[in-house]
Amino acid sequence: MSFKKIKKLNIIPENLRYDIIKDYIIKLSFFTLILTILIIIFDYSMLYYKNGQLEKMIKNLSDYNSELKKEISSLDRYEKQYDSLKNELQKLLKEKKEIYTFYSSTNSPLISTVFYLTSKPDDIFFQNVSYKNNLIYIEGITKNAKSFYRYYHSLENNKLLKNIDFNFIKKDESSSYYNFKIIMRVKDLDEIN
Repeated sequence: MSFKKIKKLNIIPENLRYDIIKDYIIKLSFFTLILTILIIIFDYSMLYYKNGQLEKMIKNLSDYNSELKKEISSLDRYEKQYDSLKNELQKLLKEKKEIYTFYSSTNSPLISTVFYLTSKPDDIFFQNVSYKNNLIYIEGITKNAKSFYRYYHSLENNKLLKNIDFNFIKKDESSSYYNFKIIMRVKDLDEIN
């Protein structure tokens, strides 16, 4: 008997017969559907995970960006301070250059001595200052004898002056001030080391 004849001899009606191909197609479709659902779920979970990671990165970058903005604002503030200090330094250097120009144009220690004499303590007052024959004569008053002696000692240590002598220091009873007179000679250019 041949297979075709056996097939025709099958007593089960054709609509109720088990078909392997149809069963395979149904199982494959069901497997494909489940696999597709699993892929969608996996893809969604991966996207959810990656989205969470990206949100963390965005939050970290925005925090870093805000810190950078703070640093930039502080750097801008420092830059403004730097510019103002730089301008002030330029002004001071210009003044220094003008003073050195003035000093070097005269080439005289007398100017340095005059600058030095004006840096006296506040409780010493000059009443008369004169210059004659390379000698400086100073007459003045002070409230405190110790202050005068400290100032006199600083004059003795000045390298531009020599032969410093004070004629007297005495107390005026009516005003309670001490009167003094100082005579000093300014060194010549060839005497300065």
